Amino acid sequence: MDVWLKRVQYPIIDRWYDLNTKGFCYHADFGEGYDPYHTGLSRGCGGTAIWKDGEMVLAGPFKEWKIISREPKKSVFTLTYDYDLGGEAIREVKEITIELGQRLFRSQSTFTKSGQPVAGLEVAVGITTHNGKAKVTLDPAKGWMSCWETIDKKGLGTGVVIAPDSIAAMKEHESPANKERHALLVTRTDAAGVTVHYAGYGWEGAKAITTAEQWQDYLTQFAAALPKGKNPDLKEAK
Repeated sequence: MDVWLKRVQYPIIDRWYDLNTKGFCYHADFGEGYDPYHTGLSRGCGGTAIWKDGEMVLAGPFKEWKIISREPKKSVFTLTYDYDLGGEAIREVKEITIELGQRLFRSQSTFTKSGQPVAGLEVAVGITTHNGKAKVTLDPAKGWMSCWETIDKKGLGTGVVIAPDSIAAMKEHESPANKERHALLVTRTDAAGVTVHYAGYGWEGAKAITTAEQWQDYLTQFAAALPKGKNPDLKEAK
């Protein structure tokens, strides 16, 4: 999951892609923001993986995509991933909801095997620390984890929020396979094979959130506003 930093209130994805075809690289800041965030083989900001024997099993790039709805202030789409879990084929359909003006997007994943839900599957949700450059703060009791780092002399906070009852573990983790370090939480799918979490960022360049403390306060308030219980705002999978 990539992070595109912006300081304006209007949508920029289509605009930056269009400008890129005209010679303006969105990895440089021309006033609206830019993309300096490196994901590599990491989970980026809130990406998922299957958790098995203390390690992440990765799916690779998504195999399919589908736009569910696209409105001026809200978009919903799905991405489909295929895993090889010790010879077993596991499919993840991830439904993303992103709203204009919201710092966190909603991620609901449904895991199936041969079309049937996989209950009790351990799933990891990660935030890259860019190999330890970001300071990690974990608060499983409140249901969030946070990274704060400096990119091009400006602070960046990334975070994940999840229902505390859904957390099986939360820690800093380094994968021996790709040497990527993460703030990591482990959750389990429910009877329908579903997990739900939120992820996003606050950037000093946008001036609303300028310190790690402000970012953590935001995550605390966001988490407190969610309904209580495991997967409290579960939606019917599309």
